[in-house]
Amino acid sequence: MLGAGRRAKKRYPTNVITWHNLSAEDDYLCHDKTVADDLKAMMREHVISSINDHRIYNQTMRYGKSNPHCSLGYFIHPRVAKLVVEWLEVTNGVV
Repeated sequence: MLGAGRRAKKRYPTNVITWHNLSAEDDYLCHDKTVADDLKAMMREHVISSINDHRIYNQTMRYGKSNPHCSLGYFIHPRVAKLVVEWLEVTNGVV
């Protein structure tokens, strides 16, 4: 948000190489299920290598009702876990 008024590369964070956006089906806060189309300028400016949108099903229940925005449901989802493990391996020099 700090870079909103800036131009070109200075508008975006420069410490992100790959962006993975995960949105759960029926997550009421994920109105826009994709960010890749919104962040095309980052690709154009070569600030980021790739932007990947992932859809998941968050099956968390709270008080007997579905709660697809619950962070626990995201954290235990196999796709999220796989992405975190891959990131940890790369950042710790395992790969």
